[in-house]
Amino acid sequence: MGVDTPEPRFALVTRPACHLCDLMEERLVDVLERRGLAWSRLDVDRDARLLELYGDTVPVLLLDGREVARVRISRRALARLADALEASPPRSPRSARSPGSGPGSS
Repeated sequence: MGVDTPEPRFALVTRPACHLCDLMEERLVDVLERRGLAWSRLDVDRDARLLELYGDTVPVLLLDGREVARVRISRRALARLADALEASPPRSPRSARSPGSGPGSS
């Protein structure tokens, strides 16, 4: 029997050749990965729903599918989010939804 690894709660909506995306990614590595928190990368150009939601406005940082930062986030603000996440009880798999995964999405 395998161990279930929870999906990362943070996701970075990004696109290739995006300088601001690279900067936010560096911040995620610096703050989240040092705390052992995982995050995922979502390419806005490969997902029609994300492209509809965010268009050219990237990077966007999501926490449990909800936008928490757009274009920039300070290390301090990201650390506060990480602190709050670490202090909260684990979420159930049903409570986490990615953008476009709810009813009515295609």
